Amino acid sequence: MAKNLSSPLFKNITAIFSTQMLSLFVGLLSTIIVARFLGAEGRGMLAAVFVYPQLFSALVEGGMRQAAMYFTGKKLAEDDTILGCLFIYIVLAGSLGTGLVITTMYLFGPEYLTLSLIVAVASTLPLTLSVNAFRGVFLGKGAISSFNRVVWWQKALNLLLLILFEVVFGLSVFLAVLSTLVSSILNFSLTLYLYFAKSEKKSLKISWRVFSGMFKKGIVYAVALFLIDANYKADILLMTYLSSEHELGLYALSVQLSELNWQLVTAVVFALMSASSSSTTQDLYSSVAKSARLTFWATLICSLFVYIGAFWLTVPIFGESFKHVPDVMLWLIPGIAFGVYFKVINAFYAGRGEPQYSLIIMAISVSLNIVLNLLLIPKYGATGAAVSTSISYFFSAIVTINLFKTHSQLSIRKFFSVERADLNIPPKSRGANDG
Repeated sequence: MAKNLSSPLFKNITAIFSTQMLSLFVGLLSTIIVARFLGAEGRGMLAAVFVYPQLFSALVEGGMRQAAMYFTGKKLAEDDTILGCLFIYIVLAGSLGTGLVITTMYLFGPEYLTLSLIVAVASTLPLTLSVNAFRGVFLGKGAISSFNRVVWWQKALNLLLLILFEVVFGLSVFLAVLSTLVSSILNFSLTLYLYFAKSEKKSLKISWRVFSGMFKKGIVYAVALFLIDANYKADILLMTYLSSEHELGLYALSVQLSELNWQLVTAVVFALMSASSSSTTQDLYSSVAKSARLTFWATLICSLFVYIGAFWLTVPIFGESFKHVPDVMLWLIPGIAFGVYFKVINAFYAGRGEPQYSLIIMAISVSLNIVLNLLLIPKYGATGAAVSTSISYFFSAIVTINLFKTHSQLSIRKFFSVERADLNIPPKSRGANDG
């Protein structure tokens, strides 16, 4: 066990988890500020406007973050060539994505959208694409410290701006959006500095052969990531039309609090993607199964504690308008816990350049989620959306476990049963008189 704990994989998990905990704390403070000063209805409006760039970014990104990680980790091209190809793609995809977001929000968005709000929201998309591309490069290089900084910088900047806007102007939905936009611009600038300060090659080269290879590799990731993202974003979109802003605000905060338990999962996922991208052996199978089972139980236990805390603290911290958040969270817990299996195992396949499995699984899962949402949201609101999400996550987990079990030849027990070695407990030694 000592060897496992000192391995690069688990060191990376620890490093990323520490950063995620810092991000968690900073993000929670931002959540409290937004909930307190905007209320459930304002929180719902904020979720409704950001669902458009968040959904489109996964599609127009073209999987270039994963392609960058794969090409960098496998050393399939020089760094300056990979970066040059990323630059061309970001310009093209960013322009297309921004145009799609503006058009979609203008034609189909809620009535309260103004042109300035639409432009501010849409402008976050190309910045997100750019930072995500560099995150892929950092992971491919195993530069976990640089990756970690990019993760928490934006949240810290966003928190500071939210406080500033509230003190000076009084927070509104538009100012909350503006805070995200400005923090994204600053974070992108800092990301550029991080990369070029440590890079030996400062120039950019373009190879259409490499660009084509990255695009072909990335486009499968893009569709898969779009479907993964759509599993949650579909709830937000449908609630925009089938329910009220108040119910949407309850659901958005419930999901945000429930997904706090995925901070450990995020650390495991990115560490596995980084390790898988540079691994040429099959020795990660056991590590993946171990990571999945330990993270599942840790997430389940943490979810129960978060629920208990939310039961007592939601109203004092977030306000009376969010008093039903714990009721919604209770229905999300099974999905959050079982969703661990899909996230961890999918990270293994993504890191090895095999995203097609998640594409198929999530296509079915999203379809199931949409059907359930259409049936349950009109009658049960946020609770109906939570039930739909949990069922779809449970489905994706069961299918993913069986797929990985087939490839790894591991027993089903390896995915659920905690072993003594997992807890660093040495096996019982046999006595002197034992045969």
